[in-house]
Amino acid sequence: MKSKLKTKWKTKFFGDCAELIKDTCKPNKDESTSYIGLEHIEQNTLQLNGIGNSSEIISNKFKFCKGDILFGKLRPYFRKVVCPDFNGICSTDIFVVRSKPGIAQKFLYFWMASQEFVNQATQSSTGTKMPRADWNFLCEIEKELPDIEEQEKISNILWDFQQLIINLNEQNKILEKIIQTLFKSWFIDFDGQTEFVDSELGKIPKGWTVKSVYDCANYVNGDAFRKSDFSSDNSGLPIIKIAELKSGVSSITNFTNQIVDPKYLLHNGDVLFSWSGSPDTSIDIFIWTGGKAILNQHIFKINPLTPDNKPFIFSLLTYLKKTFIEIARNKQTTGLGHVTKTDLEKLMIALPDDNLIKQFQLLVNPLFHLLCSNGLNSQILIKSQNTLSLKLLSGEIRV
Repeated sequence: MKSKLKTKWKTKFFGDCAELIKDTCKPNKDESTSYIGLEHIEQNTLQLNGIGNSSEIISNKFKFCKGDILFGKLRPYFRKVVCPDFNGICSTDIFVVRSKPGIAQKFLYFWMASQEFVNQATQSSTGTKMPRADWNFLCEIEKELPDIEEQEKISNILWDFQQLIINLNEQNKILEKIIQTLFKSWFIDFDGQTEFVDSELGKIPKGWTVKSVYDCANYVNGDAFRKSDFSSDNSGLPIIKIAELKSGVSSITNFTNQIVDPKYLLHNGDVLFSWSGSPDTSIDIFIWTGGKAILNQHIFKINPLTPDNKPFIFSLLTYLKKTFIEIARNKQTTGLGHVTKTDLEKLMIALPDDNLIKQFQLLVNPLFHLLCSNGLNSQILIKSQNTLSLKLLSGEIRV
């Protein structure tokens, strides 16, 4: 029976609320604009690449305007919904969506970002290797909606949560830049060093040694799982793949009740290195803040040689990210590349004695812990936002 509180809510089809924009770009070599591909969309945020366009880049791409909703068509990207605050172009693997009259754009955004909508998009997806959402199917989704005044109130509350999450993510980007600047100054540019000697890497400070990246930490590859290992009711611990590193635990995450070797268990603050997949989208360094979980294969858990060595090894691997991407790209087959133990053994770096590393860690340790803290707070806000979104979008809580 319909709640008395929702008597003014009306059932509508998604297709009556949303318009799919298919404006394509004409070649224009004289313009430069921002391009968004699936690789740039993370959960509620964008990793932007501003590029100068050529006719090859810009043709057959969709145009979007400030405030448009971008929804990845491919199943792993269904949860990655964003509203850019600028005009640009995007991949044709992205739906560009605008609200129709009587529907608040931000309300439509939170509907599309909801777990309910993601589940329905997942049901609509077709294809084996890269399942895609079916727009016509999505248009047939029904939902009870309030009037536009209440839509605005609901979306404003949820948008405040969104801004807090975005602010934490932006803080972490700044913190990582600061850490990288310090690392480069100390260990790449050798600032402050006055005496140098020859080495296989060229000139390095006197007293420093050349060491492989593999010997700087212990690398534990994740466990392998079969479908029969997954729990049918999502009980047990989540299995963390690259999708979870980028978008968090979601409806497409697999769980298991299997007892695994403790070395595969994840805890908040663990440093992870995804070493296999598409070079530009999958090769990356992460700090895990999603609670106790189990690591899947194709991701290294990085155990520092000493407990207080974590900020240094995180800084080192993050600095080498571009190198890792190039290694993976050079071995890329059928869209996938990888960085192996052998690659890490061949990759050399000059290192000082332990005393200088300890000085560096004393400097960056507060920044590293702030990175972890922001990540944990972001997870708390995301969970709170998801819970509140469910109640507000269903009418259980009224505003």
